[in-house]
Amino acid sequence: MRKWISNRPFLGLLGNLLNQYTLKYSDRRFFSQANEDETIRKYCPESFGKYIDIGSGRPVSGSNTYFFYRLGWRGTLIDPLSRNQILGKIMRPRDLVLKSLVGQAGVTTFYELYPYEYSTTSESIAKDLMSSGKAKLVGKMSFTIVPMSDLIFPMSDLEPTFISIDVEGADFDVLASNDWTICRPRVICIESPVELSKLGSKINAYLEQLNYKLVEQTSLSKIFVSNRYLDKIS
Repeated sequence: MRKWISNRPFLGLLGNLLNQYTLKYSDRRFFSQANEDETIRKYCPESFGKYIDIGSGRPVSGSNTYFFYRLGWRGTLIDPLSRNQILGKIMRPRDLVLKSLVGQAGVTTFYELYPYEYSTTSESIAKDLMSSGKAKLVGKMSFTIVPMSDLIFPMSDLEPTFISIDVEGADFDVLASNDWTICRPRVICIESPVELSKLGSKINAYLEQLNYKLVEQTSLSKIFVSNRYLDKIS
């Protein structure tokens, strides 16, 4: 079935759109894969605020920011996949939707594959997936990687603000590309599965230096909160 749909991308897009609408009008309250949004809510209780969602994925299912969008928050969704850009613009019209890769400045080739979750910047991984029949190439494009500091998203940790980062292994590069004097969110949610202890330790040390505290480790993500905000509410 997946192979049949992969040869008909428009039907695949319609199927994804139907899935997102179905979930939108369900009685579900939280939408993250591992309840990240429920934890973030504890530290962002306000009705209005702003977020940056880097590697945003689908606009509803699995989203760390959709719960807040429904509350009335708004922000920026950043994702390299054409499908996610189209879905984001349809499902979340208040948000700014950007098709981009964020990280250390440079140029890379992005392999958009179907199933879309296999999409990658690694040529060897893309070739292995295609040769094994696990994925089909949708498109190959050159991307200029944009440092987060160039995007200029002012944020203050004393205001209702957070960043979600999920970029399949390049998460630390996104963190390190930020200008922390301009964009200093209250909460940072970053993909860091428990089994990747080496990467997790690197992320922990970096954010602790910047005066953030790890408040939650889910199966998929770490959630940090600004010490300045924690001191304010203690």
